[in-house]
Amino acid sequence: MQVKKIVQLSAILSWLNLVIGSVLVFSAVVSGLFFIGLANAITPIVMWGSIILHSYAAIQLRKSIITSVPLNKQTAVGIRFIGYIAMFIALLWAGSGILLIQHAKELAQQLAKQIQLPPEYKNMDMSKLSRAMGIFFLLLSISVISNVILNFRLLRWYYLSRQEE
Repeated sequence: MQVKKIVQLSAILSWLNLVIGSVLVFSAVVSGLFFIGLANAITPIVMWGSIILHSYAAIQLRKSIITSVPLNKQTAVGIRFIGYIAMFIALLWAGSGILLIQHAKELAQQLAKQIQLPPEYKNMDMSKLSRAMGIFFLLLSISVISNVILNFRLLRWYYLSRQEE
């Protein structure tokens, strides 16, 4: 793949992950403030925040490649270190997505026993909902893992091109 195409694909994935990660962090903050307590929401905020930080560092790397402005050392560390954290979280999401898809019916049966739905939602198919959540987790994990791998390659290419100059 050409570097220009990798840079474009990385930009698209970085912005997508930045937006989705921001929505997830915002929802964790809101649920922490109003429902579960902020202390209980710290772990998801930090975990999902790593995806935001990696996406921001990837955008900075793209900017540095396009404009030939030197890359900050902290950005390179962010791409590497935070990238591994983001990849770990994405692998957890992939596993959760696969489990949700495989065991959608069993999960729907357990939820029906434990949760009392309002009358207007009695005919709602919970197995389709859990399958859709599993697909969402899989797609999100593929997006994050792809972006991390692409940015590892771009960072290596960036340093190799700087050494040649």
